[in-house]
Amino acid sequence: MDFQIMLNNVSGDNIRLVLVIANNMQTEVIAILQTNFADFINCHALHPKACKNEQQSIFMNFPVNSIQYGLFSTRGFVDDPTAAMLRKGVSKMMIGLFCQENVDDDLLVTFAVCIWFSWIRVLLNSNSISADQITETLTPLNIDVSEEGYLLDSYNILIPYLAEFYRIIIGSRNYKHEFNWLEGWEITLHSVINQGCCLKDFMCISSRLNSLIKVQLSLSGYADSLVNFLVKHFLGNQVSDSIL
Repeated sequence: MDFQIMLNNVSGDNIRLVLVIANNMQTEVIAILQTNFADFINCHALHPKACKNEQQSIFMNFPVNSIQYGLFSTRGFVDDPTAAMLRKGVSKMMIGLFCQENVDDDLLVTFAVCIWFSWIRVLLNSNSISADQITETLTPLNIDVSEEGYLLDSYNILIPYLAEFYRIIIGSRNYKHEFNWLEGWEITLHSVINQGCCLKDFMCISSRLNSLIKVQLSLSGYADSLVNFLVKHFLGNQVSDSIL
């Protein structure tokens, strides 16, 4: 079953879940979901309640611990297999990591950078593209040049952390325990690149991945620029011809 998880802050912080269900299975699957959601809420005493001190308005947040159905359009969601594999892969990683960690802006930026590092690792091992061409695959990553001074300051602060992530993810043959949530993602990426093996194909994948990361993690404009800045500038100086 194809699915996608997206963090969202419209009407309060919440999580969007999209499921692609065969027409003949919709009634059955929805009934199962409603039962499981209700059991989870009851088991953990997470009963819906209004937000404290909130005034009546047309921009009110959703009630806490509530589930809303059919509130946003999924038009265009069902498309090609590559996009489906990528969004499902990112969603699985979000489930695997976010259930264990306190989700904040630092974690989201770190998570996004690790996704890109894993993508570079797969490209380096694919033998389908040179190290010099790998930096070209990052062309779709957009950066707000009006914030370049702030981005450079953040980059200089984060260099030690980026170097450590690079060493663990790209410079090692196997993922260490704290990064084992990337193993399934790497399998997904190998499946994706098997469908295309030229620079243009890889740039297209990078473009789709860039859009998915921003949407699924609900990154602000600055956070999105920061991730792209960190990845492009760091990897531009660090990519080598082979994994150590």
